[in-house]
Amino acid sequence: MNKGIYKDNKGRWYIHTTIKGKTCTIRGYATKREAEENYTFAVEKWKREHNVFDVADTYECVLEDYYIYRSKLVRQESLRKDKTQLNGYFHTLFAGDVIKNIFVKKRLEIIYSNIVSNDNFSNEKKSRLVIVFKEFAKYCHMVRLISEDIYKDFLMVFLPIKVSRQPNKSKRYIPQSHINAILNEINKVNDNLFYLAFSVAYSSGLRISELLGLYGEDIDLENKKIKVQRQLLTNGTITTTLKTSNSYREIPISQIVYNRLKSLVLSGNRLFNYSHTTFKRKLAYYEKQAGVPNYSAHELRHTFCTNLASKVTNISEVTYCAKVSGHTVSMFLNTYCRSLDKELEGKFFN
Repeated sequence: MNKGIYKDNKGRWYIHTTIKGKTCTIRGYATKREAEENYTFAVEKWKREHNVFDVADTYECVLEDYYIYRSKLVRQESLRKDKTQLNGYFHTLFAGDVIKNIFVKKRLEIIYSNIVSNDNFSNEKKSRLVIVFKEFAKYCHMVRLISEDIYKDFLMVFLPIKVSRQPNKSKRYIPQSHINAILNEINKVNDNLFYLAFSVAYSSGLRISELLGLYGEDIDLENKKIKVQRQLLTNGTITTTLKTSNSYREIPISQIVYNRLKSLVLSGNRLFNYSHTTFKRKLAYYEKQAGVPNYSAHELRHTFCTNLASKVTNISEVTYCAKVSGHTVSMFLNTYCRSLDKELEGKFFN
């Protein structure tokens, strides 16, 4: 940027310079000293009005670097949710702005107030917006785009929003009679692929993302095992990053499922070419036709794990059940063995 302060024919002082190829002319100062004192403020104002910024410091450019940094720390699914907020809600506020203009305290107070008072947002969404933006501010501070004092002021403005914990939804156990009724409805229309998908989900306890992410090469017919090593995200992306380290596992194939899998030609493609939405809709349709309650896909997994827990006769078997279901031992005990409390009460105290 070439600095220049000049005097015109009428004796008035003006600022004239070139910024990124654009000519900046600001007139109307009575003295040269006044023009010098207002130089920085006037040029910054002109840059905002004409959308001319130092490229490296714009919100959009910093955001690109932030995504690269963030992708190394969190799962792609979490990063995708963050992008929804940063490219959506916050982009409408900060598009074209430089970082130092974004973190003006007064402006942040207004933005935070608008988030908190917005009746169209649930408390969960408000909390999510605050958390996402705080992570972005933390990154800006880390790479020294904002100073320590500015970051501290930001933290004082963007206080955490308390979200009341929702009671855990009780997962229902699906009786065998309901399973048979659903399978009969699927069989009536010869929907063989969905019949197999439903059977695999019920007999192996796969999460829906793990089920839909199965490839032909994940089926080991020789050893009668299903290898869980990838999943299908809700955005249609296949990833080898699973929910937890325990999610990587091998599950024995039941004889009924094995007989059906033998008749398939297992290739290197996906075994069940459904999206999350399509699978859920088909399941809801067959449940309605069978006249049974509208069970979720995850309740098939819950039923599988509960059936495992009901067969446990000694503590050493819990480790195996937890391994097959993709849980830790404590998680398996607290979630599925606890659901059998009433039956065990009758067994031990009658």
